[in-house]
Amino acid sequence: MKFIANLKVIHRFALIGAIALIAIAIPVAVSVSRVVDTMQVAQRESDGIPAVRGALKALQALERHRGLSTMAIEGNAGAQAERSAMQADVTRSMDALTALTSQAQNPAVKTELTKAQDGWRRLREKSAAPEWKLIEQVLVVSDLLTDDFGLSLDPEVDTYQLIQYSMVLLPPYIEELGKVRAVGAGALTRGKRTDDEYRNLLIGLSHVAEEQKNMDRAFQKSAAASPQIRTQLEGLIKEANVATDAAERV
Repeated sequence: MKFIANLKVIHRFALIGAIALIAIAIPVAVSVSRVVDTMQVAQRESDGIPAVRGALKALQALERHRGLSTMAIEGNAGAQAERSAMQADVTRSMDALTALTSQAQNPAVKTELTKAQDGWRRLREKSAAPEWKLIEQVLVVSDLLTDDFGLSLDPEVDTYQLIQYSMVLLPPYIEELGKVRAVGAGALTRGKRTDDEYRNLLIGLSHVAEEQKNMDRAFQKSAAASPQIRTQLEGLIKEANVATDAAERV
């Protein structure tokens, strides 16, 4: 990590965004697939997995758009062009999520998703950065879907804890990383950071660390109940944790 120590503070902020994406990609891609491919999951639970995955994809698209919007607002012309492309990606993700939730039985899912869709349409028309409330609404949808499809009530310890890791604890972890990324993006564009940004960065990283601890506990419980899970996932989970730890050290 010596090369990080030699970077200017503003460039360290830039690294946080890239490191965050690494930390997100591994658990999302691996843990959700693990649940689908190798666990005995009831049909109702199986039907819900694509919907929860869709909520995570929408959340990640919104996070990336927020970071680009912050840079664009600060005057980064390149980010402005990328944000336009990302707007289309967010729209596709939100529309896909709407289609994937058609089997949800709880009317609150449709209510919250409609609010999120309306919020995104208003923000897109104003070309504004997504508000925290919009991202929170997607987090609520993800949580409601986990309950609606019975994923939060899985009777098997290994499956239950892995679902907790990848579908319950992971979404707020993504949001905390996204907040850190947004702070770094704004500071990077200006070439300096304010005292408030520095404080928010430290607070955000502390939240990330706490969420990571919760996720680690869930994974260890799952791995203790299933040696196969430990064998297949432990190395990849460690890689994700190393990436997040690197962000904290930056």
